[in-house]
Amino acid sequence: MEDYGSTSILGFSEVAYRIAKEKIDPYSSKYSKKKFTLQQHVVIICLKIRSGSTYKGIVERLVEEPRIRRALDLEEVPHPTTLIKAFERLRTRLWRVFLRASADLLEKNGIVGVDASGFERSHASHHYTKRA
Repeated sequence: MEDYGSTSILGFSEVAYRIAKEKIDPYSSKYSKKKFTLQQHVVIICLKIRSGSTYKGIVERLVEEPRIRRALDLEEVPHPTTLIKAFERLRTRLWRVFLRASADLLEKNGIVGVDASGFERSHASHHYTKRA
C-alpha cells in the first residue's frame, strides 16, 4: 500500500488533538466511564464541523480512516449518539479555551476583520463584480 504522507484532514486532527490534550481535562468527572476522553470528543466534533458531515457521517469516516483513529488514540469509534450527548454536555467555556488556543497558533499582524453576514467569502455577487 502506498503511503501518501499527511493529508490536510490528518494534519488538522493531529493539531486539534494536541491542543485539546494541552488545554482540556481528559474526563469531566472521576465517575466517567473512561471509554473516550473529552479531548477525543472535542476533536471528532471539530472534524464533523470541518467536513460539514453529520454525526453518522463522521463516525463512518472514522471507521474507514485508521490513520485518523491512530492520531486520536481511538481504540474504537464512538456511536453517533455518544457524540451528540457529548456535544450537548460540553460547556461554552471549554470551546472558548479551545478556540483561543487554536487562534494562538495563527500568525498575528494586528489587523482583525469580523464578518457575521453568513455569506461565503469566496462568492461575489454578479452585481458586485459588474460594479467594481
